[in-house]
Amino acid sequence: MAETDVFDSGALTHMSPTQDQFISMRTIPSKPIKAADNMIFHANAMGNMCISIPNGERTSHIVLKDILYCPDLTFTLVSLS
Repeated sequence: MAETDVFDSGALTHMSPTQDQFISMRTIPSKPIKAADNMIFHANAMGNMCISIPNGERTSHIVLKDILYCPDLTFTLVSLS
């Protein structure tokens, strides 16, 4: 399971740098992404990932689809939009 660091209502898509946490992945043409601090990083793959969501005394698991693989990102970002 991927450990999610950031849930963001302003993010347009899910992103992660943790390739081994993807349950499926396909290569895509390099896609530049501009962060809130104007830094540019690139996504070069897309896939699905299972993440853990704390839910009181227990943990739920969900599969996020079409997560961008961004090797230069330092955390997994889950879009809440």
